[in-house]
Parts: sequence; C-alpha cells; structure tokens
Amino acid sequence: DPLNPYGDFQTMIKITCILKPGGFLFLGIPVNTEDLLQYNLHRIYGPIRLPLLYRNFHVVEMLGMGMARQRGVGWIQPFVVLQNKIGCKSS
Repeated sequence: DPLNPYGDFQTMIKITCILKPGGFLFLGIPVNTEDLLQYNLHRIYGPIRLPLLYRNFHVVEMLGMGMARQRGVGWIQPFVVLQNKIGCKSS
C-alpha cells in the first residue's frame, strides 16, 4: 500500500456520515508528545494530528491518560468517548 497520510482523517469524516448527530464513538488510539506516521496501519497522535482527528467530534471523556507509559514504546493508548457534532446531509 502506498502511504496515505490523510487516510485516518478521511475515515473519521466517513464516520461522521455513518454516525447520527449526537451519536457516540468509542475509540482507542496511541498518543505521545509528538506525531508519528510509521505506516498506514500505525499512527501515533501528538499535538498536531490529535486535534485534527477530533475536529468534528466533542470529546466527552478520555480514560487512561494517567496510566503509566507502555514499557519501551514511549506512548500510551487512552480510551476516548467522542460525540458526533455534525452528522452528514443526505443527498
């Protein structure tokens, strides 16, 4: 697969169309103090990419942010509850 640096954002936009306005999305993603795109199936979110990923959602709760970092990998993976802010208009 060729690397698609926007594939995760494209998928989140598709989810806003599938999920009704006000609907909830439960998501677990790796976060760190810096952004890292290793390959299509593994991205680590930092201060730049994380707000872009959540831009169409309201962050209801982030669980696990206080957990100790995973040994040797330098990132944590919190459980995030998001609420759809926009939905998608039918065509």
